[in-house]
Amino acid sequence: MKLIFSAPQATFIHNLKNILDTYNIDTKILGEHRSIGVGDLPPVQCWIELWVLDDKKESSAMEIIHQAILGSPEEGEMWTCNDCGEKIEPQFTHCWNCGAER
Repeated sequence: MKLIFSAPQATFIHNLKNILDTYNIDTKILGEHRSIGVGDLPPVQCWIELWVLDDKKESSAMEIIHQAILGSPEEGEMWTCNDCGEKIEPQFTHCWNCGAER
């Protein structure tokens, strides 16, 4: 079992767990009740932890988390709307200015 991520927000850790579940990576959340120690312990020691159960899946889990947090860069080039001439980023399928389809 390997620690792969920790954060102070339970909802964030649960979201990451749900993402890893979709990839069939078994995880366990530890430390959900550590917040009662805040003030007596350093804050970072009270964070909630996400552990991957199979050590062999650690690198895959880390890559999935990295993509989930940072997102994947959009590929392609800027495009110009034929209706209004606005420059649009590649990930968009409609013009933000006039609503025209790419």
